[in-house]
Amino acid sequence: MRRIARFSSCSMLALAVSGGPGFAEVTAPQVWNGLEAALQGFGYSVTATETPTGDGLDVTDVVMRFDAPEDNATVEISIESIDFVENGDGTVSMTFPASMPISIDAAPEGEEAVMMVLDYGNEGLELLVSGEPGNMTYTYSAAQLSLSLTEFEIDGTPVPREEARFDFILDDVGGSTVAVTTSGTDLTQNVQAAAARYDFAFNDPESDDAALVSGSMDGLFVSSATVLPEGFDPNDPQSLAAGGFSAEGSMGYTGGEMQFAATEEAGTTSGTTRTGSVRVDFAMDSSRLRYDVRATEQAFSLSGPELPLPVDVSMN
Repeated sequence: MRRIARFSSCSMLALAVSGGPGFAEVTAPQVWNGLEAALQGFGYSVTATETPTGDGLDVTDVVMRFDAPEDNATVEISIESIDFVENGDGTVSMTFPASMPISIDAAPEGEEAVMMVLDYGNEGLELLVSGEPGNMTYTYSAAQLSLSLTEFEIDGTPVPREEARFDFILDDVGGSTVAVTTSGTDLTQNVQAAAARYDFAFNDPESDDAALVSGSMDGLFVSSATVLPEGFDPNDPQSLAAGGFSAEGSMGYTGGEMQFAATEEAGTTSGTTRTGSVRVDFAMDSSRLRYDVRATEQAFSLSGPELPLPVDVSMN
């Protein structure tokens, strides 16, 4: 459940950086204070320089840091600047740089130390905030959102991109997030993306082991409602269960495909998968976990040195 809490915080941040005006009014400082307070509530430390402007607020040199002592790990998100512009109708527009690095350092006991930098990029990102303090709606759209591995080190030794790469791209993204803060925080979100593409590859020059996974999905959607109790500790999952945490929603896509290959000493195993619609409905709280998975038009093929013959399977 701790990982779910962290995912929720990262999702909120990603959505807040990815119009629908309300009847109430919100100011630029209120929007920034609300975002800062939410991140701190999720366990992030936040530092930044705030400069008032004629039409809002400029927040520069933003650094958001999350420490996970049990994994001896740190996640740090750096944003050069966030511009908050008051539109004169009670709404605030937020503008972000096209590139925002996310650095991850981890040195679990008895394991190799890992450092990586992911670049969180966007094209045509527009975000509008409406409502009032304690009840804000974030409405957003982007032509593209992407996450790419730009730096990778193992025990201080750089790993070049030809030996390890990761890219994930969302096209035509839109949605909204409503954050209501009373005794805790209620988050309601609806997100859609026309398509997603991903590409992962790893090659070990010392052993010649290698892996490749790439694919795409169409018509992605996520809809969820989450209740985060007041005073919960992101590093203590029991604080969520005891405090009234709950989450429910749906996610899925309308079609997808994937290609994969893995090379070992015995040879290369490769295959493909194809799928029609996939939908997952879920609900969880302190006493239950419910999920329902539905899929149509599933198919996969597989071949490799340890198989006596190629395998092809399909089902409606």
